[in-house]
Amino acid sequence: MVKHIEDYPTMNMAPWDLPNRGRVSQDEIDKHYQKQNRTGYTVQQGHKHWFVKDDEHPCTEVRRFDWMRATTWAAAPS
Repeated sequence: MVKHIEDYPTMNMAPWDLPNRGRVSQDEIDKHYQKQNRTGYTVQQGHKHWFVKDDEHPCTEVRRFDWMRATTWAAAPS
């Protein structure tokens, strides 16, 4: 469960405040996000913490299939 405010570590950061101006290094992409990098939007410093790492949650593809799995589920505040 996502805890609002607390679980948004980059919400008030501008791209220039993030490492590499919001970009993830190619070494990190090659190691952890090979499949997720296909989308062009999931692998960014500002929100990569919402997604699982490909090497920690492997998926064997018979045919290419692009989908992304988030690490947590968000719920409306009660």
